[in-house]
Amino acid sequence: MNFFDLDPKKCKRVNVMDNRLSQLGVSGGSLPIVIQNLGFDGGNLPIIIQNLITNKENKRRLLNFISYLMPRLKEIDIENIVNNVTFKIKEEHSDEFILSNFLSDGTANIIALIVALYFNQNEVISIKT
Repeated sequence: MNFFDLDPKKCKRVNVMDNRLSQLGVSGGSLPIVIQNLGFDGGNLPIIIQNLITNKENKRRLLNFISYLMPRLKEIDIENIVNNVTFKIKEEHSDEFILSNFLSDGTANIIALIVALYFNQNEVISIKT
């Protein structure tokens, strides 16, 4: 069972890649971090999106859900900056991506809800509104 109290401000923030991975013998520029489920407040949303979009079918499903609820959004991708990861979206009438920290709270919340509801490993989900 998963409980969520999604905070759009935490969903939009940049996630820092954990340096503790180096203690496990993992090194390199862009480290693959595998986390299965969205955190309680959605603060790990960029990492979850990064994991999802590496699979073409998951990326297609995610974009289908997003475009159904927000028809102007046409693309979602990840931006890696040094040891940080964030997500970005592209709208239909723009050639530029918009980084997650510039999204409205509503847009971030909808994306987090989609991930929580349709890409969660648990069958029972509780969301605080």
